[in-house]
Amino acid sequence: MQARARAAFALYLDILRHGLTLDFPRWLSQHSGIPRTTCQRYLKSGRALATGSKANRNQSGLLAEQREREQTPVVSPINWDEE
Repeated sequence: MQARARAAFALYLDILRHGLTLDFPRWLSQHSGIPRTTCQRYLKSGRALATGSKANRNQSGLLAEQREREQTPVVSPINWDEE
């Protein structure tokens, strides 16, 4: 479960970094076939694991990291061919 939780949280952070706003657990459920409640549990556990906390506890300390990723835009790659 820890590997899936970490993968779900990493995917969630990538989606936030690219500026997409969506209901992530529902989106993950639709695209993976996993029940929505399981996706919510993976996301919550992934957040906890990212901070080094126990995965089965409610963690509010991840909000700062999430806000930072939401506010930091993805830098577009430099197109060296344009002049």
